[in-house]
Amino acid sequence: MLLLILSECTAYMKYWYLSNGPQLNPDKSEVMLAGTTYQLQAASVIISVEFVETQLPVTDEMKTL
Repeated sequence: MLLLILSECTAYMKYWYLSNGPQLNPDKSEVMLAGTTYQLQAASVIISVEFVETQLPVTDEMKTL
């Protein structure tokens, strides 16, 4: 179920990127999952997320640029 929701979210984000013009740099992009402790434990098996036909690694910390 979680992967289905994640897939729907990434499909929407792909549409947004294509409609609004920013470029995704997969070498500088990562995914951070957010949720309750229980949800994050259930999602701990996810090591990457496909986004715009690119596998992005999952990270546990956020970098603000």
